[in-house]
Amino acid sequence: MKNLLLTLLLCSLTANSQTTEEIIGNWQFYTIKTQPGTTLSQYNGATSIMGSMTMQLNADKSYIMSLMGMTEKGQWELKGKEIVFNTSDGKSYSFPIAEYETNLMTLDKEKLAIVVSREGANIPPPPVFKEMPVLVKVTTAQVSKKWYLKQFPAPAGMTEKQKEAFGEKMAGSYVEFKTNGKYSLQVGDKKENGTWSLNPKSDGIITGSKNIPKEAFVKSITATELVVIDSETDEEWMYSTAE
Repeated sequence: MKNLLLTLLLCSLTANSQTTEEIIGNWQFYTIKTQPGTTLSQYNGATSIMGSMTMQLNADKSYIMSLMGMTEKGQWELKGKEIVFNTSDGKSYSFPIAEYETNLMTLDKEKLAIVVSREGANIPPPPVFKEMPVLVKVTTAQVSKKWYLKQFPAPAGMTEKQKEAFGEKMAGSYVEFKTNGKYSLQVGDKKENGTWSLNPKSDGIITGSKNIPKEAFVKSITATELVVIDSETDEEWMYSTAE
């Protein structure tokens, strides 16, 4: 039980307030939302630990919580954005709510966000885990350069000879991001002009282009090299300031 309490006390987040009626019921582990940099082994390890979690929140304000064969009982109440638990042995702690839907509730942690579902609810299976690298925050000044395309994904189904010909066709392709929010690019024989911006987190570039990723997350950047990840396909594109 001590480990369960320590796990709960690690939660630290902001959330939208819910009503008591909305969260009354039986909840069980559903999935874990991960942060960039989380590996498959870390995800599997956390899932194996938290997978047995159940939380019964009764209308009379009593509760029963279980994790890894340990059970805790007491009284609960909703205070603003947090569920406050008063255990039967006189201890007290809060469990903040990060996100809430009718049958899903997210309880965030520093590295992993635990999602619980209402028992018996008709909900789809949890999404398949996907590793994401730690992204880099960038500034407009860092991105505003002429970048030549050096490595990029070839269309699926090509033979090695076709890939070689495709690479030769794409030689000299570039995108130039300007400080005024405009860009110009050439990809193979296609030329394009438009506007660009950083995404809200400043870790991605948005163009709306059909010839390069519409939104690309920044994996790394230096004065001479830029590596981005297509937000839709997870494919990497590498650019350099050297032609």
